[in-house]
Amino acid sequence: MDSLNIICNNCVGGSIYRKLQIPYSNPFIWIGMNREDFIYLINHYDEIDFSKRKIIKTDFFRIIIDDKISMRFSHHIEDPNYDIPTRKEYGNIYYKDMMNYILDCYDKRLKRMKKDPIFIISDKKTQPENHNFFAGDYLKNINTKYRVIYCGAEDPKIDNIEFVKCDEQDVKKIASIIVSKIDLK
Repeated sequence: MDSLNIICNNCVGGSIYRKLQIPYSNPFIWIGMNREDFIYLINHYDEIDFSKRKIIKTDFFRIIIDDKISMRFSHHIEDPNYDIPTRKEYGNIYYKDMMNYILDCYDKRLKRMKKDPIFIISDKKTQPENHNFFAGDYLKNINTKYRVIYCGAEDPKIDNIEFVKCDEQDVKKIASIIVSKIDLK
């Protein structure tokens, strides 16, 4: 199971790795991605140069990959009062040199990234509108050879997407449901 490459559009992915007690095997851990970028990632995974990355700070720290997709680090907070990365409430991490910490984690995890991913779309009702995958035809635009699992309240009824019913909003509970309902081998 250590060879799993689970890529999720939000922090549920990190919770899945914790639940399975396996090392993080890609840079997409404890991040958020909007639906357009995540669908682009799913559809163009083999074409993206993940080593081409730059970090910016706007409302959150963000890494732009290959000038094509953006992932935000909303749980990573730069704070001069923390000399070492410190995890606190809601899984937030505080550190005085957060930009370099994020880049270091990204680079280490990129080296461990396996080729074949399992994409998990966690569609939480509490996410902003641009993270709602069920709205519109976003899920119908997915075209990939890789496994895609949709976790949400309604079955999208799309042939190439597995469905796991989940009305939960708590990240740990969502991860538990996904791990219990599907075979991640």
